[in-house]
Amino acid sequence: MHRVLQRALLASTTAAALSPAAFAVPARAATSGRATIDGSVPSWAQPARDQGAADPASTIQFHVYLPLRNADAAAAAIQDVSDPASADYGKFLTPDAFRSAYAPLSSDVAAVSQFLTGAGLTVGDVPANNSSIAVSGTLAQVESAFGVAVHRYAYRGKLLNAPTANLTIPAALAGKVLAVSGVDQSGTLTRPSSSTDTDSRGDDQSLIAPKPNAPYQAPHRHGGHGHHGGGGSPGDAPAPDAFVNAPPCSTYYGEKIAKTLPAAYGSKQPYAPCGYTPSQYQGAYGTTQAIQHGLDGKGVTVAITDAYAAPTILSDANAYATKHGQRAFGRGQFSQVFPKGGYQYGYDDATNGDLCGEQGWYGEETLDVEAVHAMAPAANVLYVAGASCDDPDLLGAINTIVDKKLANIITNSWGDIGEDTPADVLVAYHQTFTQAALEGIGVFFSS
Repeated sequence: MHRVLQRALLASTTAAALSPAAFAVPARAATSGRATIDGSVPSWAQPARDQGAADPASTIQFHVYLPLRNADAAAAAIQDVSDPASADYGKFLTPDAFRSAYAPLSSDVAAVSQFLTGAGLTVGDVPANNSSIAVSGTLAQVESAFGVAVHRYAYRGKLLNAPTANLTIPAALAGKVLAVSGVDQSGTLTRPSSSTDTDSRGDDQSLIAPKPNAPYQAPHRHGGHGHHGGGGSPGDAPAPDAFVNAPPCSTYYGEKIAKTLPAAYGSKQPYAPCGYTPSQYQGAYGTTQAIQHGLDGKGVTVAITDAYAAPTILSDANAYATKHGQRAFGRGQFSQVFPKGGYQYGYDDATNGDLCGEQGWYGEETLDVEAVHAMAPAANVLYVAGASCDDPDLLGAINTIVDKKLANIITNSWGDIGEDTPADVLVAYHQTFTQAALEGIGVFFSS
């Protein structure tokens, strides 16, 4: 199956990276000696929802993103490596080569960092590709640095922070800042793809193993990335429940019809499937024979990103595989990368509360690992945890993979909030997809 996967590498990254928005720099000069970062106010931050000023003493963590150098050349290079008629077709870059040609300059990072520290903010990690600067400080410091007020807005049953106007920066930095993400809390509206506002488990519930409270099995971890809390579990929330559809349920869709229940949509409807098995997945996609003949993902690393990290993810995935006739993960076949600074907006976040629904993410990421192993049983699977469901943290997880080329394919089954996502955040995503495309890494979002 690995050849099938390799052929699909650029399916989404090329299209995403070539969007006109991909290389836009939203900061524009203003007459006041400041530059405006257009698109930094989310659409939901409307005056009718304004609940007044946010607490100026509260602390926040956010990211400042820097634009690529030679963005037009990067767009042309994507075309060349993707076009079979081009002499450069398939000549993907190494991370070092990408940084040399397109990454923001260290001098620009220093200039932006000086502005931030001069405003009293604390500068944190900068990835090797200089794509972003992690920043923290009080809300009062943020308001002073960017020349805005931050208020609380009532939206979707939550009170969320957002600036009342577009952020501004010194005019001298207009070409050095691409976006600022995390001052507003749009990202906390992000949910796993199978979730709803009332139920984060979704329709694929039965994929999780029926014994979720097995002892945590610590898999191999890539060096240089901290383990949350330094303890035995990578998350604070309880392990995911066993998601099992109640009987009667169907072995396959349409097997059992609910004849004793009222009709819907003009006819009697089938009971939900009990949960699909690896063999059913392979049969549905017509890959059974290919896998049996060795096209099983060998030689390919598939990375998965979600928020947080389920403490029983490996034991659950292995239980699901072995229960349904598939081999468990082999030694070193499954690994994880955890955020250096721990988690936020999670189960035990005393300041913000569990804005992201930490335990709901546990179920989704376990589903993802099980599904990849079901379809590509010989592939290596790398799980990279975001520190929360906020955009800077999820984008940071993707960038970790791309900047070090840790995988051939990245798959994400979480959904952002569409038109409610600030425009500058979308630009930052596109920039990471640009690097992925030039390195031959496929990035796929399921829904």
